[in-house]
Amino acid sequence: MNAIQTLTPRTCLSCSSTKTSRWYKNPSNKNQDACNNCYRRIVTEKDAAEKGKSCFSCSSTKTLQWLKNPLNKTQIACKKCYQRIMREKGSAEGKGCFSCNSTKTSRWHKNPFNKTQDACKKCYRRIMTEKGSAEGKVCFSCNFTKTPQWYKNPLNKTQNACSKCYQKISRKRKREDDSEEASLLPNIESEVIPAPKRHYPIRSQDQVLDVSGILDPIEIPNTSTRAQE
Repeated sequence: MNAIQTLTPRTCLSCSSTKTSRWYKNPSNKNQDACNNCYRRIVTEKDAAEKGKSCFSCSSTKTLQWLKNPLNKTQIACKKCYQRIMREKGSAEGKGCFSCNSTKTSRWHKNPFNKTQDACKKCYRRIMTEKGSAEGKVCFSCNFTKTPQWYKNPLNKTQNACSKCYQKISRKRKREDDSEEASLLPNIESEVIPAPKRHYPIRSQDQVLDVSGILDPIEIPNTSTRAQE
């Protein structure tokens, strides 16, 4: 039977999802697959359990990503506390979004049209979307003109792809690569090479080796008689 026909779609061991931007193997069981989000959570929990990591602020031992405290690099912070600290840090530094005048955001960016201005995360994504539309970019697949991030079509670098379609293509290519690798695997049942048989000479019990002429008796002179003479 063809290996491609017997290949079953991947399913996440935790959330049972069949779609993800990237597949991983379960660190505790290499026969199980995990989606991107669940893999990060599993690795985080495993890392926390093995190394005793905990957030310096909320004492949490579970997070999708461990980060260093921006105010003290020797301390470890969970993702939620890190984003809160970054918002407070921006406010303390007097940063403000040039568009919405917000002083709190989990991440600050520079205005693409004016590098001297700061933009919050939300406004930055909106500006990048409008910038792509102004440049006349259109997704080759869904004809969408608005996306926070543009990519090149992996199958044709001259075409633009929105974030959603790019991830869809990446997942499809990953599945095709896995199917191709599975089809190249040898069929173990049909290609088993038997071990070479060794043939040994069979001799009957009545067959006796003739050693005549090979081990002739040697005459040893009688030294005692010579000594008496």
